[in-house]
Amino acid sequence: MLFTIVIPTRNRPELAEFALRSALRQDFDDFDVLLSDNSSPEHADRVRQIVDSIGDRRVRYIRPPSEMSMGEHWEWAIPQADGDYIGVLTDRMAFKKDGLSRLAAEIRSHTIDVITYTSSGVREAAAPFRLQRPPFTGRLELIESRLATRLLALSIPPWGVPTMVNNFVSRTLLHQMVSIYADVFTGAAPDQSFCMHTLDSVEQYHYLDVPLMIAYGIKWSNGHAVGTGRANVASREFVGNLMSKGGLTFAPIPDVMANHNVIINEYCRLKAVQRSGRFVDLDLARYCYRLDLELAEQGKDLQHPDRRRVEAFRLQHGLPRIAPSITAQLGLAVRSGRLIRTPARPDSSADPTGLRPKPRGSRSARAILHTGWLRAGRVLANWKLSGDYRLVWEAVSHRCQEPLREFLEAGGRVSASEVEYRGLRLERRPFTGRDLAGVAYVKRFVDYGGTISKLDGRFVAILPNGLRFETEGSNLVDTILMIIERFVDDEYGWIETDHKVVIDVGANIGDSVVYFANRGAEFVYGYEPEGSAYAAAQRNLDLNHIENAVVENAAVTADGVGGVAFEEVLRRAAAEHPDAEIACKIDCEGCEYELLALGRLEPEVMEHVSQVMVEYHAEEPPSETLEQLGFEVETEPGPNGVGWVRARRAA
Repeated sequence: MLFTIVIPTRNRPELAEFALRSALRQDFDDFDVLLSDNSSPEHADRVRQIVDSIGDRRVRYIRPPSEMSMGEHWEWAIPQADGDYIGVLTDRMAFKKDGLSRLAAEIRSHTIDVITYTSSGVREAAAPFRLQRPPFTGRLELIESRLATRLLALSIPPWGVPTMVNNFVSRTLLHQMVSIYADVFTGAAPDQSFCMHTLDSVEQYHYLDVPLMIAYGIKWSNGHAVGTGRANVASREFVGNLMSKGGLTFAPIPDVMANHNVIINEYCRLKAVQRSGRFVDLDLARYCYRLDLELAEQGKDLQHPDRRRVEAFRLQHGLPRIAPSITAQLGLAVRSGRLIRTPARPDSSADPTGLRPKPRGSRSARAILHTGWLRAGRVLANWKLSGDYRLVWEAVSHRCQEPLREFLEAGGRVSASEVEYRGLRLERRPFTGRDLAGVAYVKRFVDYGGTISKLDGRFVAILPNGLRFETEGSNLVDTILMIIERFVDDEYGWIETDHKVVIDVGANIGDSVVYFANRGAEFVYGYEPEGSAYAAAQRNLDLNHIENAVVENAAVTADGVGGVAFEEVLRRAAAEHPDAEIACKIDCEGCEYELLALGRLEPEVMEHVSQVMVEYHAEEPPSETLEQLGFEVETEPGPNGVGWVRARRAA
C-alpha cells in the first residue's frame, strides 16, 4: 500500500464524513484510510454509522480506549497506519481528486522521505463559498531544514514546512522518529510538534508547490481561534488541556496568547533535545515583535494584559524594538554575495509597541519570505548575473525571478533600453513589469530557430519553416508564448488533422488556425469574439496565405445568445464537408462548461466528431457529457487549475 490517509476526528461526525468522502474519490487506487474516532460517546456512534453506511473496504475505523488530548490521540493513531507513506487529513479538510496521483508521480520519480504541499481555503461555514487559492508554480523544490529552522529562530514562519496536515512522510522515517523521540506529536500542538521533530531528523525535505487539498470551516480551527482571540468550543478544550499541563512551558513567555507562541514553544522544546544542531537560539527581539504584531491584529490595545506582558518581557531583557522595515523583516544582509544575518537594531521612531505602518516595498519582501530562502537565493543569483538591482527588484515584484535567471544564465542581456539574445536585439518596452518573464520565451523561440523583426511599426515573429505572425509591441510576449505552445511544444499535436475539418473555438490571433491548416486539415473554422484578436487573426491568415480556413468574429455559446450556437457550428461543418471527420479544439476561458453541459448536445449533432480537445479552467474537467456521448476521455490536470480534456470517439 503506497499511501495511508489518517483522519483523526473528535465530536464532528458531519465534517468527518465530508473529509472521508473526499479521500475516497481519488483518481488513484493504491491507498487506504484510517479513521480514528476520539469522540465522546454521544458522537462516536454517529461516526461509526457513517463509516458503515459508506461501506468501503479501504476504510479502517479505530477508536482509542479512552478520550485523549489531540496530541495524545495523534500519537496513538498515526503509527497504526500501514502505508509506505502516511499523511493526515483533519476533519475540516478535503483532498482534491488528483492529490494522491500527483504525489505518487513525484515519489516514484525521486527519493523522498517527506513531501509537503500547499492548500486552497474556504473561509465561509455556509454558502456562498469563496475558494481562496494561493499563487503556485507547480514545481517540486528541495528545501534545507537548516534554512527553515533559521527562519523560525528569527520568528519568520517559513512556507511549506512539514506539519503532518500538509505532507506525507515515509513510514520508515516516522517509526524511526517515534523510536528516537518517543513523543513525536504530544507537544502543545501536534502539527507543530511533528514539524520540529522532522526538521531535526532530515537535512532536506521536498515541497510540491501545488494546492492538493482544501481547508474549510475555519471557524472550527483551533489555530484560527487562538490567532484571532475568538474562542470556540474546540479551542477552549484545546487551551484547557494545555493549561492543565502547565501551559507553554518551553516558550519564553509561557502563555497561549498567539499562534506564534505555540510554534515557538515547540521550537524551544525540540531545541532542548535536538540531535542535529540545526536549532539555534531565538532572536528574542524579533520574538517580541512578532507576538506584539499578532496581538495587535487580534484587536488588543496597548493596555491589554497580553501586550503589557510582552512589553514587560522586552524591557526586562533589555531588548531593542524592531520596526517592520524590509531589512528587519528579512533579518538578512548581503556581504560578498552571501546571505548573512543582521543584528537587531533599536528604532527610535517606533511607537511603544515597536509597531508602525508597513513601509513601501515590504509586500514584495514578504513574498520572498513566504516561499522561503530558496527564492531568496534566486534573487541573489539574478543580482550576480546582471549586476542591476533595479532589474532584480522588478523581477521580485512581478514574480519573474526564475525566467530572468534562465535567460541570463544562457547569455542573455537585459538593459534599460533593450533585450539581447544570440544577436537578436529587441527594444525593452515590451518586456517590463510582469512581461519581464517574456525574456525566457525569447530564449526558447530563438533556440528553436525563430527570429523577430519589425515591419511598419509591428513586430513579426518568424518560424524556421517560414510561417510568420504579426503583433503589436504590447502583445509581443503573449504572441511568442502562443507560438511556442503551438509550434515548439506541439500542444495540439494529439489532434489528427489530416483530411479532417477542425472547429477552433477560441481562435485568438489565428495561431492555432494557421497551425491546423498547415498540418493538412481539409478546412478550419475559427471563432474569436474579441475584436483586436480577430483583426490579428485575419492579418496572420493573409500573411501566411492560408486559403483552407476562415475566422469569424463571433463567440460560440450553448444557445446562440450573444453569438453562434455550438450545435449550429457543428451542423454547418458537417453540411459543408459531409465526408470528413470533425475535430474540435475548445479554449474559451471557461465557456467550455456551458458548451459541454449535461443534456446540452444531441448525439446526432456529434456523430461526425471524432476528437475533442478542451482546455478547462476549474478544478473539475467537463468530461461527463463526452463520456455519455460515447467518447473515451482522458484528463491532464495542469498548474493553476488549468488542464486538458482529450476525448476520442470510441471504436
